[in-house]
Amino acid sequence: MPAGQAGARPAPAPEENPARELVNILVRGKWRVLIVFVLVTGVVAYGALRARPLYKAETSLMVRIGREYVYRPETGRSETGGRMPSLSEMVNSEVEILSSRDLAEQVVRELGVERLFPQLLELEPDPDIAVAKAVALFRKAASIRAVLESSVIKVGFEHEVPELAAEAVNRLLERFKDKHIEVFSEERAVRLAEQLVIRTEQLAKAELAVGDFKRLNGVFDLEQQRVLLLGRRERFDQSLQVAEAELAELRLRAVPGPTEPPDLPDLPPHLRPEMKDELLRQLYELELALRGFEPPVSDRLVEQASMRLLDLEVEESHLLRDYTPTNRKVLSVQTEIQRVRRFLEQAETRAGVFDQARQAERSARTQEMQEEIRRLTEEIELLVREEERLYRLEARQSIQALEIKRNDLLGRLAALDLEVRALDQQEQPLRRLERELLAAESAAQIYRERLEDARITEELDREKQISVRVIEKASRPVSPTGLPRNLVLAIGAFVGLVAGVGVAVLLDLFRAR
Repeated sequence: MPAGQAGARPAPAPEENPARELVNILVRGKWRVLIVFVLVTGVVAYGALRARPLYKAETSLMVRIGREYVYRPETGRSETGGRMPSLSEMVNSEVEILSSRDLAEQVVRELGVERLFPQLLELEPDPDIAVAKAVALFRKAASIRAVLESSVIKVGFEHEVPELAAEAVNRLLERFKDKHIEVFSEERAVRLAEQLVIRTEQLAKAELAVGDFKRLNGVFDLEQQRVLLLGRRERFDQSLQVAEAELAELRLRAVPGPTEPPDLPDLPPHLRPEMKDELLRQLYELELALRGFEPPVSDRLVEQASMRLLDLEVEESHLLRDYTPTNRKVLSVQTEIQRVRRFLEQAETRAGVFDQARQAERSARTQEMQEEIRRLTEEIELLVREEERLYRLEARQSIQALEIKRNDLLGRLAALDLEVRALDQQEQPLRRLERELLAAESAAQIYRERLEDARITEELDREKQISVRVIEKASRPVSPTGLPRNLVLAIGAFVGLVAGVGVAVLLDLFRAR
């Protein structure tokens, strides 16, 4: 490349410094910066010095679950009430009452527009319009907010006069109690008293209807009367069953036996029914004496000797099984057997001489005793037949009495059945009247309880006992709200400086173009 061309190149421009450039701009537009700074700072200073300080008075309220939020149904008992509102719902409701225009207007009228906002009377001669504007300003100056996650409500009011700010808050709380009572008050006592009179009259009519029905139909206690009637019927039925059983037994006894003659002869004069036991005793003694009549002595000796002979012969047979016939024991037994046999022969010979006379005497005695036994037996049979006849006669008489008793029991059972059926027929209308009486009693009791609750509620309302409590009353604030005046002036100066610099930079940029 030629040297001339190389020397003709322009020199590179020096690099620009933004800070230096900004300083140059500020130097060039220093009057603009100063003018804007003075204007902005002056305006801020004028506003800060002219504005009067505001003082904010605050207080806190706590919302509790009270009687105002308890659901009271129009019908039925209070136990069937609906859902209880949540705490946040109650707090929001109280905030709305505190923020209501009506409440603000009451406070404004009590404190006076001339005290709260005297400049309004100068600008607005109409008092009603002035009050409306004052209410708007009051609501704007008041701050009512719920504290999150709590049942506390913060109430505040800003005003130039600290005492008036505290008084406005406290007056707002006083009127809030009246407004709260007005909102939740139902004024139910008079209406409930009228309804209670009507229900009481209905109850009296129902009681009179039940009393008249019981008196006219002879019903006093239906269940108890039914139990008594059924108890009596059961006893009569048991008595009837017993009478039927006794009748069946007596009819069997009153019928004569198949071998018994229809007409029995009369008893001999010497016999009487009460002699039966004595005759039985005599018969027993005669039969006992006859069985114990002893045989002759000879007969007894022969009998004893025969028994002895039998024993010896048995003993001989036993010995012969063990010993020989020539044994001494066997020979001794055989000798004894011969002796007993000779005795038996002699006894039989002697008995033959005396037995005939004794046998005749014993036969005569036996015949005499048997004749006496036969006579006693016949007399006893006569007495037994007479006793049976008298018993059947007594049974027939008892049958007649039992039949009369049975017929009476049947009549009583029929009468009781009629009473039970009549009682059953009266049950349905009586139950209906009792249900009406019970419903009237329940309605009267419900209205009586509601009237008592309404009167208690009205008494609490008169005492201004509500579910919202003031944690502390508003006191006179000691320091104004907002930023301090010196800080406002400093901020105004800073804003004026920034504004002046911005204006200078912008104008320089536009001029460069």
